[in-house]
Amino acid sequence: TEGTRKFYSIGVEGAVGREAPIGANFAWRYSEIKYDGGSNQEDNSTNDFRGQADFRIDPRITTNLTARYIDFDTNGDGVDRKTTGAGAGVVLEVSPILTTSISLSYDKIDRSGDETGTDKGISGSDNVTRDMPNGSLGLSYESDVASNDNSRRSFLAVERDMELPRGTLFYSLGVTGAGGAIGADPLVNVRYTHIRPTQQISLGMSQRVNIDEDNNEQINTSLTASFDQQINNTSSFGINASLFNRNDLDSDNNNDTRRIEIGVTYRHDLTRDWGLVGGYSHTRLKEDSGRDRNRNTIFVGLERSFDWIP
Repeated sequence: TEGTRKFYSIGVEGAVGREAPIGANFAWRYSEIKYDGGSNQEDNSTNDFRGQADFRIDPRITTNLTARYIDFDTNGDGVDRKTTGAGAGVVLEVSPILTTSISLSYDKIDRSGDETGTDKGISGSDNVTRDMPNGSLGLSYESDVASNDNSRRSFLAVERDMELPRGTLFYSLGVTGAGGAIGADPLVNVRYTHIRPTQQISLGMSQRVNIDEDNNEQINTSLTASFDQQINNTSSFGINASLFNRNDLDSDNNNDTRRIEIGVTYRHDLTRDWGLVGGYSHTRLKEDSGRDRNRNTIFVGLERSFDWIP
């Protein structure tokens, strides 16, 4: 093994007045990534806060005000980004089976460090959802302020959510592009779950646009598969596998990454609230700009679950 990556995260979420005429919710998350040894990447941290206030004007009309603050900081070479935004939106029930939501916000992204500049403007989105006999069908369009050369990135996607006799299926087929144009980079997201009395099988694929510590845009693709088996009323085990691929959209960069991970987990309930968990995982990482790395992990721990209602 050459180099290690450590990830730390803490977060808080809250909401009031979910069913009331006036409600609000917020989410705060702080995370750090630290690299040791042979990694050529820089440590970084993200401080992310988002809040929303909802106003139910009519049983069919809900308006909202939104705000967000995101501070991405690199501890060394790289590009720091500070994002602020404030906006408003409306959710309208056009008919019993058709809902549309529209939102606009003024966003500003300040860049410092290896690259300096400011990107600002109006971000907007429009989503239309139609209820179906076994789920829903949706169409969404977004145009967001971004810190790329065009200062904007757009998304267009069709979504389908389905209830199956023994599980669920969700898929989204979309495209994205820099600037105001929709673009031709595909984005595919699929989640399938098959449920039986003592077993569950899950398969998934997700693609999303990410911006790294050097302000380079990437498309991250993840393929996941898992199998969970209940042994008895207090014990279960699971097998999971994942494949991750990072593809830089800037052809001048040569920093594509592939990661394969497989693992086995065993859980045993000690009491209603406490459980014993243990397992093994193997990870293999390949970077175009670095050496291949392998990691083997054996872990044993205690976990506790609880409900808190203020």
